[in-house]
Amino acid sequence: MATQLELEVILAAQGGLSAPIPGDEWRTVLGVGGQYCSVRLRFPGELPLGQASRVQADFLFPEAVEHFPAGTQFTVWHGGVVGNGRVLAVAA
Repeated sequence: MATQLELEVILAAQGGLSAPIPGDEWRTVLGVGGQYCSVRLRFPGELPLGQASRVQADFLFPEAVEHFPAGTQFTVWHGGVVGNGRVLAVAA
């Protein structure tokens, strides 16, 4: 079961990305408190820019989930900070 997140990828004008993320998944990095963890984000269709979206996250290393308890706010890193979000629920 995946960890549930809400995140927003910021627009290029604010230092983010220039186009929505196509497909059903995006491999990127989440950061919190100096810890950075590789994840696979899963979502239906494409991930839009500039609006909050709910996604599922699968951490590359399962022990990384301990840095992301429910309610944690994080950044999305993809060559620099391109978004932010919060953890809604942690996989059991």
